[in-house]
Amino acid sequence: MNSRSAVTHAAVCGVALWMCGPSLAPSQEKVAAPQAAPVDIQMRNVNFRLADDIVLEVRNLRGQLRRTKPETPVTFDDGASFLVDVDTADVAMTPASMTALMNSYVLAYEGSPIKNMTMEIRGDRLIQKGTVHKGVDLPFEMEGSMSATPQGEIRVHAEKLKAGRLPLKGLLHLFGEDLSKVMNSNSARGMRVE
Repeated sequence: MNSRSAVTHAAVCGVALWMCGPSLAPSQEKVAAPQAAPVDIQMRNVNFRLADDIVLEVRNLRGQLRRTKPETPVTFDDGASFLVDVDTADVAMTPASMTALMNSYVLAYEGSPIKNMTMEIRGDRLIQKGTVHKGVDLPFEMEGSMSATPQGEIRVHAEKLKAGRLPLKGLLHLFGEDLSKVMNSNSARGMRVE
């Protein structure tokens, strides 16, 4: 998870949500302007709904909430009102939520080379299926392992890649292409191919 993640509507499903901010002296309470200082936050067993079909399962999180506008208080119903600076976290996402995130945000831009992505987990492997467009639409399947980078990003290392029943790498070589050229991913949406 990136250290600055915007999250939206919180559906609290578990044990605790604690927020501890700077305390005000009694004499300051009457005249205090809205505080723009960050608020410490700890969460445990919280589901954040990023969209109707995308849920981020926060098992444990420690960090700070920061207002996006000093005059607007943090409101969980308004994901644009805050950012979360994460110090430590244990978060998860189901394959269904990852599929929805990929199709409705990461790959939802004009000229995206990948359409109809589905994701599933088999054992310790991530299986991605979809359609890649390179002149014609080719169904593909990629199997790989996942790990975290030192920057806190999710890395998927493709170990098997095929289009239809053919190995995609060999097919791309036949057309004189490279996977990163075909993918042409939009890194501003959180995905890049190396």
